[in-house]
Amino acid sequence: MVCPKCKSRATGRIGQNQYYCWDCAIEFVPTRDGFRMYRLEEDGTVLLDSLDGTSQAPGVSAALGEGSVTPPREKGSS
Repeated sequence: MVCPKCKSRATGRIGQNQYYCWDCAIEFVPTRDGFRMYRLEEDGTVLLDSLDGTSQAPGVSAALGEGSVTPPREKGSS
């Protein structure tokens, strides 16, 4: 799995359909329209993250679907 934010392959599965990027320290979940990304704070708080580096409280933005990006297409698929 490639990180949707930094494009690193240093990712690992941390739960059912949940992944973590070791390079940029985000958790991400594939969705129908792309990915939902979460930034981990030092105190353990999880915030919805976006590609531009802004974070928002999960209650509002998660409901609106913000923070999702389109996943890259696999080689050989059209």
